[in-house]
Amino acid sequence: MARSVSVVVEEGKSASVQVGLGKPGRLRFSVTDAIAGKPIPAKITFRGLGDTAVPSLGPAYRAAGARNVVFTGTGNGETLIPPGFYEAAVSRGIEYTTYQERVSVEAGETAVLKAKLERVVDTTGCVSADFHLHTDHSTDSNITLRDRVIGLAAEGVEFAVASDHYDMADYAGTIRELGLQGELNSSTGYEVTASGTIHFNVFPLQAHAGQPEHRVRVSAGMKVREMIDAVKSGSGDEIVQLNHPRAGNLGYFTTSQFDSARLSSPDAGFTLDFDAIEVFNGKMLAQAEEAINDWYNLLNAGYRIAATGNSDSHVLVGQESGYPRNYLLLGMDDPGAVTESAVAAAVKAHRILVTNGPFLTVRADGKHTIGDDVNAAGHPVTFVVKLQSAPWIDVAQVSLIGNGEVVANRLVYETKRVEKGTFTFTVTPARDTWYVVVARGSRSLEPVVPNPPGQLVFPLAFTNPIWVDADGDGKFTPLRPAKLKTGP
Repeated sequence: MARSVSVVVEEGKSASVQVGLGKPGRLRFSVTDAIAGKPIPAKITFRGLGDTAVPSLGPAYRAAGARNVVFTGTGNGETLIPPGFYEAAVSRGIEYTTYQERVSVEAGETAVLKAKLERVVDTTGCVSADFHLHTDHSTDSNITLRDRVIGLAAEGVEFAVASDHYDMADYAGTIRELGLQGELNSSTGYEVTASGTIHFNVFPLQAHAGQPEHRVRVSAGMKVREMIDAVKSGSGDEIVQLNHPRAGNLGYFTTSQFDSARLSSPDAGFTLDFDAIEVFNGKMLAQAEEAINDWYNLLNAGYRIAATGNSDSHVLVGQESGYPRNYLLLGMDDPGAVTESAVAAAVKAHRILVTNGPFLTVRADGKHTIGDDVNAAGHPVTFVVKLQSAPWIDVAQVSLIGNGEVVANRLVYETKRVEKGTFTFTVTPARDTWYVVVARGSRSLEPVVPNPPGQLVFPLAFTNPIWVDADGDGKFTPLRPAKLKTGP
């Protein structure tokens, strides 16, 4: 139990106080898969009970103890912890159940925590990916490669893109050293600061001779257009992702005064020639709503740019990796078999579900899915939406959006079941229409994902579009086809 001591210090005099630290306790833990019975990577979050304070186990970037959290890549371990009463919440990302237990830790003694987690969300054919992550290869992060990889595995991320500033990190060797090849795969990327402040991620990339400082074919001094041209001169697999477009002076749309409704910018060099927009960045839900509106306007103007969601994690606790994440429809489940080319192809084909919790499966007329074009030829189109979420993740509403407008909202009844419902939407569009499905929850993701001060992080998921050719003429005519206007 923490106790305070009062000290009076008079001007020009010294005062002394004796402080006894006492013996810490120890918690030994094991986390196993409830079905397979084998140890699995996991995260353990501690909350103090009664007059026991929330423990501080280390800096926010250290897997063995980050604030009040411990990450394990093996499922087994132990940690020193102040004596007291705690609630331990054990998790492994959004596909798994959580386990909570109250534990008593005594000074000089060892308490034991045994948890079983079950993978309950069916994501067959999909691999979860985070395209925006930092380590100590960036000047603004202290996470080692080892701690980053352990944190990713513990959060259930299956494909990770290293995207440090001014340097290229590679997780592959660390993944092998930790024996996590069956849990996690990776790609080397780079966060480019173009035109002074604008952030883009480019991946996959390889190191290039003759550029020892940045080791890639792009550099911070480039203009946005120059950077994109340099990246596109590569193998053809490279993805250019615009990061956090509405993040103040770091957001390209904000700094360029881009009006997505009018498709105009006073910046003569402004371009939309990138593959993806990071519509959902970390816990920035308000920014996400603004960026979603921009993305809808771009789709209405005929720009087929993929929407992504990433953590932009610089620390392990506070910016948790995989919240949000991208589910890539790859037709496979083994992270070790995923190739960089397959990931790039999925992004370019818009086969992405973005989520920080809910999982959506969408079928149009029984055979089409996210990223597809559907030839309706005047006939109705039926969307069948299957909604899942782990019992600790709330979902309250599912919406079908057509050309940026709400077509229909459906209530999701409260339940702890994983299968939250199957929703059918039948539409007969009068004109060519793109459709996305959005799911929203009304309860925060704590304790797995802590809320920032003064903010609640609610569940949010959305698909990339399905394009419906309503008149069957073999092409998709956008709602407001427009050419980008730049300059004064």
